[in-house]
Amino acid sequence: LPPLDMGSREPCVIAIDAATYNDCFAVVVATRHPAHADKAAIRLVKLWRPSEENTGVIDLNDPDRYVRWLCQGGCPNGHPRSKPMHNARDMFGNPLEDCPSCVEGDWSVPPLNVMEVAYDPYQMDAMAQDMVRDGIWGMDAFDQGTERLIADSNLYKLAMRLEVFHNGSPALREHIGNCKAKLQKDEESRMRIIKKGPAFKVDAAVAASMAVKRI
Repeated sequence: LPPLDMGSREPCVIAIDAATYNDCFAVVVATRHPAHADKAAIRLVKLWRPSEENTGVIDLNDPDRYVRWLCQGGCPNGHPRSKPMHNARDMFGNPLEDCPSCVEGDWSVPPLNVMEVAYDPYQMDAMAQDMVRDGIWGMDAFDQGTERLIADSNLYKLAMRLEVFHNGSPALREHIGNCKAKLQKDEESRMRIIKKGPAFKVDAAVAASMAVKRI
């Protein structure tokens, strides 16, 4: 499937899986399939990986700006009007280069038609509260207990039946390949996506599970 272009009027759900130390941060956008309204379609996947220069930690301002940009629109360089790249600093307090479009107030890129932003409340509550205060509509905590178990099982079953569609993202393919299933005490309707090992990353798979469940 083609990616979802900014300004698209297709209703969508954004799901975000938060980063912790030395882990990834994933944003997944899902819609209904344009030709099959009863099927989910993963249309956009974006991943941030920790870098050695940041001591294994992701500067959360970067994915924060990206999610806001999807929800609000903003400048042509991917910065939202509620958090412009102007007089900004990085996670260590160092000044960042100004974006000329933000300085000029060029908010010409329209937003997606976002119905909901699903997030892990254990990792992302502070970020979600900031977004709500800045007018981001549709923030909705995704229960990481029962709802996650059902969502993960649902994604697995849809994939086995070839009933979930995607945009061919290499990051999603990598993270799905890093998964294994942890079954929940003989309950076929419930399983959890977990890593094959400590070094594997599965954040994009978890975000996809949440996005598909909510769409």
